[in-house]
Amino acid sequence: MFSTTVIAEKKWYTFGNPHLDINWEDENFEYVAALLMTEDLDEPIPASAIGTQCCLGFESVQCGIPLKNLGTASMPEGIIVDYDDYNETAAEIRHRLIPHLVSKNNKPTSFSSRAAAINDNEEMTYENKKKAMQELWAKQGWKLIFVLTVTEMRRKIKELKAKGE
Repeated sequence: MFSTTVIAEKKWYTFGNPHLDINWEDENFEYVAALLMTEDLDEPIPASAIGTQCCLGFESVQCGIPLKNLGTASMPEGIIVDYDDYNETAAEIRHRLIPHLVSKNNKPTSFSSRAAAINDNEEMTYENKKKAMQELWAKQGWKLIFVLTVTEMRRKIKELKAKGE
């Protein structure tokens, strides 16, 4: 687990994100919550949303969960895990890898529930979501940094790892 999470705004799936080519005001648009937006979701999603992630998707991947394992999960307790150690259940593996997101009984933690509530809030402005999420991370003693592109995100993560953050 990193003490800092980096989100690429052009790949962040949150209602109202101005960096995505989505008409959020379209009356036919239905917001779908998922860690990773893929064509495999049961609900139709805009083409420009494919490959985007919610805040917990970014957090999970940066904690070592392979992107492909996010699957169609709407919350971290649904992440697919690889059974390299058959002495653990899927829930135990998730809790070991992302204990701040999934409890021992495979339920969302209060942190992950609050983060998802902010991410999926259709009433908050985009800027207010960013601020609220940074405040939520700060309450845990962590940092949340927003950058625009995936390239910037990778560069920032590499820099943070080099510093031991």
